[in-house]
Amino acid sequence: MKMIDSFESEQLYKLIQEKEKELNRPKPEFAQKKLQKEILFLKNDILPIVLQETTLLFSEITKHLNTKILEAVQANANAIVVVIPLKDSNDNTIKIATVNPHKDNPIDGIEIGIETTGRQIEKIEL
Repeated sequence: MKMIDSFESEQLYKLIQEKEKELNRPKPEFAQKKLQKEILFLKNDILPIVLQETTLLFSEITKHLNTKILEAVQANANAIVVVIPLKDSNDNTIKIATVNPHKDNPIDGIEIGIETTGRQIEKIEL
């Protein structure tokens, strides 16, 4: 099973893709900058709102994470590690994306390690 986007987010993704294709066509510099600004606005400001409000995956994750983060803070934790399956995987290789902004900081740095039995892991750092 693959987690699919809502109708609204699919339409927004299509609109962004169309605008990115349009960006590659020659046009005056002021029009190019205006289009770039519009694409960034859609990606950075509008898309997160649409995903959070319309996509079941994002809204449920947000609710669950908020609860668990509050529990971790109350337990005086310094960090939280969460594994969120994005789709079922029956093949031998699992692609796992990690977000660890302080990895290279010797004070805050935490190395995230993931192990599986009988399967290969492909790490994708975001």
